[in-house]
Amino acid sequence: MPPRITPDSNILISALVFGGNPLRLLEMAIHGEVAMFVSDAILQETLRVLRDRFGFSDERLADAEAYINGCAERVKPSETLDVVKEDPDGNRVLECAQAAGCEAIITGDLDLVRLGRYGAIRMMTVREFLDRGSERAAEARSCSDPRDDRFSGSRSKWGADLILVRA
Repeated sequence: MPPRITPDSNILISALVFGGNPLRLLEMAIHGEVAMFVSDAILQETLRVLRDRFGFSDERLADAEAYINGCAERVKPSETLDVVKEDPDGNRVLECAQAAGCEAIITGDLDLVRLGRYGAIRMMTVREFLDRGSERAAEARSCSDPRDDRFSGSRSKWGADLILVRA
C-alpha cells in the first residue's frame, strides 16, 4: 500500500511553477507510488496564488486544476481544527490529512514544519520524504513515462506533462 500524503498549497504551487522535487512528488502520485489527497480549501488556495502571484490565465488555471485532480483524490474534511494559530491555512491542510488518514503532510511551511507531528501525521519537506528510502528516492528521480497506458498525456503551459486519468 503506497504512503498516504497531503501536500500543502506551497508544494503544489512549486511543482506547477518551478518543477523539481515537488513535481517529482506529483509524478509519484500519478504512478501510484504515493496516494495523494487534497481538499477544496487546499485546491482553492493553490489556484488563488497561481492567479494572483504568478499571473496564471483562466486556461492555465484550468490546466493546473486538471493536473492536480489527476494526481490527488479530493477529501471533504468533517472536522475544523485550530492547531496552527499563526497560520489558519495550515489548519486546512491538517484537516485534509486527518480526514484522509495520511501518514505525512508534505510542506515547506515553517509553522507546519515546527509542529513536527499532529497525532500520527508527520510533517515532512519534499526532500525528507524523497530521501526516506533509497528505493523511493531513486524512483522519484526517474522521469514519468508518458507511454504509461493508464494515462493520456498532453503538454501543459508550464512544461510538465498534464496527465489525466482515462475514465
